[in-house]
Amino acid sequence: MPRYARKDVREHARFIKSSVLGHRMFYKISCAFYVIAGHFRVWRFTCLISHVVLSRLSCRRSDGISLYGILLFCNISLGAHLPHYYCTAADERHFVLLTNLIDSIHQVDFENLGEIAVYDLGLTVSQRNYLNRLQAVTIQELELTHPDLKTYFFTSAGGRKVRGWFAWKPVVIKQALARFPYVLYLDAGSTVLRSPIDLFKYINQRDYFLINTGPHAIEERATQTVINELIKTLPQLQQDLLLDPSTLMISPGLQGLSRLVYATYVLPVYELTKQIEIFADEGTCRLGFGAARHDQPIFSIYAYLNNMLIHPEGWADLELDGKIVRQHIHWNRAQVNGETVIYQSRWDYLYRGSKLKYLRFKDEQKDERSNRAS
Repeated sequence: MPRYARKDVREHARFIKSSVLGHRMFYKISCAFYVIAGHFRVWRFTCLISHVVLSRLSCRRSDGISLYGILLFCNISLGAHLPHYYCTAADERHFVLLTNLIDSIHQVDFENLGEIAVYDLGLTVSQRNYLNRLQAVTIQELELTHPDLKTYFFTSAGGRKVRGWFAWKPVVIKQALARFPYVLYLDAGSTVLRSPIDLFKYINQRDYFLINTGPHAIEERATQTVINELIKTLPQLQQDLLLDPSTLMISPGLQGLSRLVYATYVLPVYELTKQIEIFADEGTCRLGFGAARHDQPIFSIYAYLNNMLIHPEGWADLELDGKIVRQHIHWNRAQVNGETVIYQSRWDYLYRGSKLKYLRFKDEQKDERSNRAS
């Protein structure tokens, strides 16, 4: 078993034991099924076995931690068979972006897909019913850490509105890491063009994956509230770093995270959502009203405070098992090429064409089982 696999077993068993189960046998069971799954490449089968065993031990759900996610952790197989967990969020207006994202994942990554957790920011009943028909897709309710988390606010003089100043995003990621041992968060306006196998390996081996956003610096996008309540409370050296014009922000719309960064990176930003005003654009950032980036400077601050490695946009060199593996991720359509793994497409959801060709429905899954049975 590789180093990162052993580390994941220990760390997540401690996380689960302290948060949920409190059962002394759980760690041994986790390790045993993990090894079995990794050796025989049968994590789905051992998941079923572990579910039966842990049910016999009367293990319960608590604190909002999903037993399903825990069981899947116990049965992660190695290499390319590592299940890929995604999370995203959408409301009625962004449903077309969401379905494009899911269609792209079903096209290029279905064989490795563990689950796509979709957090509901305001979907219609018909949209939820449609998503419930899709394989490997679940709809999750958003924890309202503040009453205005789903409220629309104006963010520019041109009339642009966003929900909750994007303060819902840290909540989504926090909830997803309660459900999964690791996750790739993607904004609904994303398109997966190649299977991110190496990216998920990297997240498990290095515990996280972050990229920057080109020329955008923290100091030009942070409001005075963020500067006064967060940055100015830090030692001078850290203040100088964060307010340096060369200190670029991360891309909050693409974050690969494991539970090993839960306490130091995810949880502090999540706690700030309870005072949602810190995410607001009140017109005090250096570039004026409409230029503040809400969650982006805040995520970036905690990334730098934790000395996290931030890869450049475009080509990222990932060190995996002593080798360098290149991954291409970009937001600019002109930069997308045949090697691009993820295109941060935003409203360019027609990049792959106007039709959703690759969505897999649960009815199809039932038909396949019936055909095999006959």
